[in-house]
Amino acid sequence: WGLVGYVGMKNMRKFMSKVSIIIPVYNTGHYLYKCVNSILYQTYKDIEVIIVDDGSCEETALICDEIAAKDNRIRLIHKKNEGVSIARNIGLSMVTGEYVGFVDSDDWIDADMFENLVREIEKYDADIVMCDATTVWDNGKTERDTFVCLPESCTLSKGEITPQCQLELAGSCWRVLYKTWKLKSESIIFPAGLKFSEDRIFNMIALGTATKFRYIKKSFYNRYMRKGSCVNTFHKDFVEVALKVNDMMKGVLRQYWNENYIPVFEQRNLREISNYVVSIFLVSNMSFKSKWQEVVQLCSNEQLRAILIKQPTLGCILTHVVNRNISMLFLLSLKERVKNSIRILIK
Repeated sequence: WGLVGYVGMKNMRKFMSKVSIIIPVYNTGHYLYKCVNSILYQTYKDIEVIIVDDGSCEETALICDEIAAKDNRIRLIHKKNEGVSIARNIGLSMVTGEYVGFVDSDDWIDADMFENLVREIEKYDADIVMCDATTVWDNGKTERDTFVCLPESCTLSKGEITPQCQLELAGSCWRVLYKTWKLKSESIIFPAGLKFSEDRIFNMIALGTATKFRYIKKSFYNRYMRKGSCVNTFHKDFVEVALKVNDMMKGVLRQYWNENYIPVFEQRNLREISNYVVSIFLVSNMSFKSKWQEVVQLCSNEQLRAILIKQPTLGCILTHVVNRNISMLFLLSLKERVKNSIRILIK
């Protein structure tokens, strides 16, 4: 948790705030105005905002400077690009608040979010409190992001969190308020070097060390889905990262939970790989030959095959992966393309 070797901090005077809010920023420019304003104009005023600029372009860096200069509750650090996990960890090392939360730089929160979260975490003496969120698309469409496993607001001990519920709860860090001392005493930080699931692993550990967890079945967080943010992008190392995530999750579950939690998480990771296999044939900026070769290589991945062979049941796609049936995987991708076209027409 110590901050070593980073420079470029603004407003680094010593002060104590009850809630510290960390915003990792990477080239989100003008979205940051709405994000930060939604925090500064909270009904709960005892806050500090820690902006960690993770090596953004000059335009975004200047916007960070401009925003930080307007309110002395904002602390800003510019650093080289190292990924969201390290950016959040740098933010954690700067925290002075009794509680800490995270907001993504292109999202925004309701004005009473932290008033409600602080009230609930103190009323129920919880180590963690979570709320619902609202997903907002470019076209204005919104969708409630709620925990299906919990039908109403509740307080749970670790032993009351089932594997399926834990899978839901661990999904994101941005609608959560944590007790700072609890994270610090357990040395909980985000795993570096992962392109996804870093917040899931963070929450798996945080929930695993929490004495009490509080959930509010009300949406206070607005998650903005920007057009083109992650659509039809081919990540050549996706399976490699997914398998690394799978191993890391299994280690965390063995240490902080128990073996009974592993199958639920492993099945989730395998579903992600299943979706990825089909999506390769849908990538627009690759030749068909290259796509075919990528799928052949994926089906020959011995680490993946070893995991799949041990599964009691496999879906259609992963069965074809085990059998190296590339032609069927291609046909399934065509089916998925038709389904996507229908969804677009309906919208």
